[in-house]
Amino acid sequence: STYCNDKMCFLNFDKDYKKYLSAVIMASDFAKFTKAAAKDVKADMDKMYMGKKVQITGMLNEYKGKDDKTGRPQISLTDAANIKVITK
Repeated sequence: STYCNDKMCFLNFDKDYKKYLSAVIMASDFAKFTKAAAKDVKADMDKMYMGKKVQITGMLNEYKGKDDKTGRPQISLTDAANIKVITK
């Protein structure tokens, strides 16, 4: 699934995204991934990646949200080269 707001976009690889790896793209990097207007980024990310196998590379870090005391793994994607569609 994807979740996007005006600050970032998450690509979640499991329904229980709080326990499993997610990829995150910061708003400052949206233009490197999509030509869509800011309000259409989620739809474009869904179109490009939803239901497809992808290979991602980037810095692995731990995200700790307000209620997420144990943290969760995420990879920060900073360039379109960080994500490659393997199968469609």
